[in-house]
Amino acid sequence: MNHVPLVATPGDVTPEWLTGALVGSGAAPRGARVVGLSSETVGNGKIGENVRFVLDWSGPSDGAPSTVVGKFASPDPTSRQAGIMTGNYLKEVLFYRELATTVAIRAPRCHAAEIDTETGEFVLLLEDLAPCETGDQIRGCTVDQAALAIEELPRLHAPAGRIQRSSTSSGSRPAARRARRCSRASTRCCSPGSPSATATGSPTRRSR
Repeated sequence: MNHVPLVATPGDVTPEWLTGALVGSGAAPRGARVVGLSSETVGNGKIGENVRFVLDWSGPSDGAPSTVVGKFASPDPTSRQAGIMTGNYLKEVLFYRELATTVAIRAPRCHAAEIDTETGEFVLLLEDLAPCETGDQIRGCTVDQAALAIEELPRLHAPAGRIQRSSTSSGSRPAARRARRCSRASTRCCSPGSPSATATGSPTRRSR
């Protein structure tokens, strides 16, 4: 995965940083530049801060995204400490770094995933799935949204199980341990409507 400098808050995000992340990930062609941006809060994450960035491009920007979603640690000290102590921030970053491309569950494309494990500061720069909606951690989900989550679960766990068995049989124990670690974390990270899905800015489909 493309690595970029860690930006700790939405206010630290600059056109230059976005250019580096999006061109580096292949989401924008070389020569394209972000020259302006605006932002708005997405969802009501309780342990993370989700922000949509609307981008203005210059240069050869065909195919470049007009919006992206950034996920950051909560600005509230108590919520941030909860995210650190439960390992949620690290789990989310590890999912996108190590596991997302190996499972079949629907998840937004990740352009950047950086974390400082000492401070808990991190950033995920994700594909914007609008007009999908984020889950509501307080109100919960509808029956239709729960059905979508159940439908996705086998696409998460079945591929992870195959990775674990294959890694173990081939003698690659570090890979097996990584698969187990990510598998345990990934339901919280990416199941539609789950608290961590809201925190990562991974929207669920609008219920019918």
